[in-house]
Amino acid sequence: MGVAWLPSWLVKPDILARRVKPVLVGMKLPPLDVYAIFHIQGRGATAMRAVLDYLAAELPAKLV
Repeated sequence: MGVAWLPSWLVKPDILARRVKPVLVGMKLPPLDVYAIFHIQGRGATAMRAVLDYLAAELPAKLV
């Protein structure tokens, strides 16, 4: 048992199933920078670019 500061989209199923209870309602984390470092010409660069493009599009919507 304890307190964790987790994104709502991650724990929503647990909240709905009443396995966890929100206690820090209304509090927001400060902005967080996310970095990815990879060699653009390395093996798998196309796949890595696809993952980064997906995350860049999806994460801002999940952080609300």
